[in-house]
Amino acid sequence: MAAGRTNCFPRSPPLACRCRIIGAPSSWWCSAQCCTNGCRPRACAKALMGLLPAYAGISGEVWLNGEEILGLPAAALAKLRGGAVSMIFQEPIAALDPVYTIGEQIAETIVQHEGCDSGTAMKRALGLLEQVRIPSPERRLKNVPHEMSGGMRQRAMIALALARKPSVLLADEPTTALDVTVQILFLLRQLQQQLGMAIVFVTHDVSMQSRDVP
Repeated sequence: MAAGRTNCFPRSPPLACRCRIIGAPSSWWCSAQCCTNGCRPRACAKALMGLLPAYAGISGEVWLNGEEILGLPAAALAKLRGGAVSMIFQEPIAALDPVYTIGEQIAETIVQHEGCDSGTAMKRALGLLEQVRIPSPERRLKNVPHEMSGGMRQRAMIALALARKPSVLLADEPTTALDVTVQILFLLRQLQQQLGMAIVFVTHDVSMQSRDVP
């Protein structure tokens, strides 16, 4: 997958964000965007997901599995989002719905994309919570986000992002404000190796970008 030039906001200087991923390499970080404040690496990730506002100008090409996805119509892009391309947001407490349980949110994604019944989707949701190593997954399945710790919410966010077995996972500073940084990095590395997916890791921390977790 290759992302070309991204011009984000018409009132600011043109911004070039470039990201190139070829296949799913054996290394656990296939690409890392490490930038200072103001470089807007998050804008590049959102451009890949089609989440930028309508007034944002985007140019270039984004290729995934032989298909150019930047110019896809809204319906096709919605199907792609959360499917072949998924994203872990920086603040799971803001990204997750505060009203619905974690299980309901994961199951909804599965039902929306696969059309299966809610019971089957809930069983899949339980398996995903087990995959990201959330303690007592049966109980956590029934929790709403504020009933979980920051580390658990981030794991739940990862489980939600993996619901459709994406080819590319965009990780937007997934360890910000967490005291379990190494655990989350190690989990992402293991998941990348198990699932063979590519990961774009957005961070402002040079040491984290170069860190090798055994």
